[in-house]
Amino acid sequence: MFRFSKDAGSLILNSMTRKNDARDKYCFTIPADFLEEYAGNSLSEFITLTAIGKFPKAEHHYCLRNEGIDTAVFIYCYEGAGYYRLNRGETKTIGPGRMLIIPPGTPHLYGAAQNNPWSIFWMHSKGLFFNSFYENWASSESVPIADSFCGRISELFYQCFYILKMPYRWEEFFHLCHLAAAIISLIPGASKQSAGGITVNGNTGIESAVSYMKKRLHECITLEELSYAAGFSASHLHYLFRKYSGYAPIEYFLRMKIQAAAKDIFFSDLTVREIAEAYGIEDPYYFSRLFKKIIGLSPMQYRKSPH
Repeated sequence: MFRFSKDAGSLILNSMTRKNDARDKYCFTIPADFLEEYAGNSLSEFITLTAIGKFPKAEHHYCLRNEGIDTAVFIYCYEGAGYYRLNRGETKTIGPGRMLIIPPGTPHLYGAAQNNPWSIFWMHSKGLFFNSFYENWASSESVPIADSFCGRISELFYQCFYILKMPYRWEEFFHLCHLAAAIISLIPGASKQSAGGITVNGNTGIESAVSYMKKRLHECITLEELSYAAGFSASHLHYLFRKYSGYAPIEYFLRMKIQAAAKDIFFSDLTVREIAEAYGIEDPYYFSRLFKKIIGLSPMQYRKSPH
């Protein structure tokens, strides 16, 4: 079935509306008159949810909006594959465990892959809540989502569906908007965890370097070793780490060591020297200075502190 939207230059192809094929599929649009009344509420400037749904195995799903729309579009692919194009640029693919973020007013198209159609959760939202979010997270690349966050994101979507199945009042709609904000607020942490602590937007070289660090927390490594593991020059690796984490590669590695050592300090009776040596740091005084700089307490203060 073809459905032409009222938005100029928009076409949505949707073959998922048959009654005999509607199990576990959801599509909710907040009524326009309800949104108009809500617009007078100061909370609407912060965040407004306008549409939300779930399309499993969305065969023939396709959407083209030549001028974009006034809301952001969030698409979380949890199975299968799809494709998308933003700002009339290059067409790219998206697979499971990825989130596509399309800012308001961005020309775009997206759809399900023919041979392995995607399964997606999606929503449209707008408001001041997203302004700084777009600046830091919206790009031409989809965002990786760690497996450990998949259940939490799905649960939040299902909470929205549960509310929307029944007639709702301002109180429920207010809750809906905060659930939408909760979904979006998970993206930075979910993306960082999927890359081992750095948001890399699919940069496998950085992921390789982080993986190399995690396997060698108890050793000493050099920038040259990390560069080789990442497949970059030392200067380019330094640039990428600064860009994605805010730290130089070796500084990031030392922080990983100290954060892991903090657990040993608190839960074991090992001496500071023994713990420092276990993490490849021979000088316990240097270890203590580094620990205090990063944690804010000396190792012994941390061990004695109430948690």
